[in-house]
Amino acid sequence: MKTNVKNNAATEIYKSAHDSLRINTPGGILQCRWDDTTLVTPRCHNAFFSHFVQAGGAFDQLVESCPLRYSSNNAPSVCGVLATLFSGILEGHSRYRHLDVLHHDPVLPTIYGVEKLVSCDSARRAVRKMSEDDPGAALEWAWSANIRNLTPLLDQPYVLDLDPTVKPLYGSQEGAVPGYNPHKPGRPSHCYHTMCIAELRLVLGVVVHPGNQTSGMHSMGMLGHFLRTLPAPLRLRFARGDVVFGVDNVMEDCESNGVKYLFKLRRTPAVARMWRQCLAPGVEWVDAGQGWEGCEASLQLDGWRRARRAVFVRRPRPLSQDRGMEPGGRAGEAAEAGQMEFQFPDLEVLPPGDCGGYDWHVLVTDLDHQILPLAQLYRDRGNCENIFDEMKNQWGWCGFTTQSLERCGVMAALVALVANLWNIFCRTMDPERHAEAKTSRPLLQQVVGRLTTHGGQKYLVCSASGQGKARDMYTDIMLKINEISTA
Repeated sequence: MKTNVKNNAATEIYKSAHDSLRINTPGGILQCRWDDTTLVTPRCHNAFFSHFVQAGGAFDQLVESCPLRYSSNNAPSVCGVLATLFSGILEGHSRYRHLDVLHHDPVLPTIYGVEKLVSCDSARRAVRKMSEDDPGAALEWAWSANIRNLTPLLDQPYVLDLDPTVKPLYGSQEGAVPGYNPHKPGRPSHCYHTMCIAELRLVLGVVVHPGNQTSGMHSMGMLGHFLRTLPAPLRLRFARGDVVFGVDNVMEDCESNGVKYLFKLRRTPAVARMWRQCLAPGVEWVDAGQGWEGCEASLQLDGWRRARRAVFVRRPRPLSQDRGMEPGGRAGEAAEAGQMEFQFPDLEVLPPGDCGGYDWHVLVTDLDHQILPLAQLYRDRGNCENIFDEMKNQWGWCGFTTQSLERCGVMAALVALVANLWNIFCRTMDPERHAEAKTSRPLLQQVVGRLTTHGGQKYLVCSASGQGKARDMYTDIMLKINEISTA
């Protein structure tokens, strides 16, 4: 049989035999032959990653402690469900429908020791069953598994970062209400309250709340649970957060739990009055690093039950930002024209020149560090944004959206669990540098494997692009894991 399209030789196909095709491509003639007996997978990275997970017992413990229970003989196995979710999250899937690409993979069931992987509908129903049979148990299971995996890494002093992030929604899901959403104002959303170690890019916990619950108080239950779960020798150095945590209730909770803190304060009228006092002549400002200066004061705002240490940090504002404050700028023109000023009740509006020509912010803390290291410790909090960018855009935090708020939370916790394991897996290759998923996946997840059996042994023959880089890296990782396992 011959099919020919004029002036397009690449579309010529000759069927020369029952199981062979002669294909004329721009690169020349190819003899195409189908093989229905060889077991081939493009996801050979699961074998290496599962070896790492198996060495620590993480996957077995995840299956054994799973609250999912089936009574039907036709139901899928719990291990098959978790293997499907595990492998799908590892590849960066963000919807249940994406899991169908794994359903007919002939090699993955052998790697994970299951009869078969499940369909996307079975995976979705499994997460729903876990959430409905025992509300809260599924989230507790995913939470405990993640903490159990990370506990051996917490024997060194670490800083615990608290930060919420917003996930816009486009449906009528539970908890989809408008709240603080800087990128899409007015759009319903969920708020992911996250607890992480920013320097290591590890997520210790995540709880999904409705979009209007962005206050730091909604993270306190997660922090308290973490402190109760973690052994005393592994407790954090201090907690760090932005302005949503710089409120009296949050700081009192930290103080009652014996947790040191470093938070940022909102620039309220009372804080602004203290700022103007710090600008008075004779107030000593010291170097705070990177062009910033700092001074400290004792601050007790209305509603606070006690005074706390506040550190004011400032730097000269660039001239381009001050242009509007000059007589020729818009603010100056409005003043010269005698434009009326709108008075907000019970709100002190700072005039344009009230900042003294500085960019400034205020930190509140019970740490005894000097101003220079204290300011640097807060600047290091910027790594939290890198975690959110990776988890939302490269992993599955912006997906796996269902009608149930709890199911969204369970999948967010499972995504964090797999992302943490992959992060640690890649760290064994380069302990000094974090490899984001968009960098490590093209390098390590482009491996094709062929499964064969001979003499009662199973052989996985791997082939990878990239001039052998993946082969060398996987070999190095496997040797290190085996060395640690036998130590």
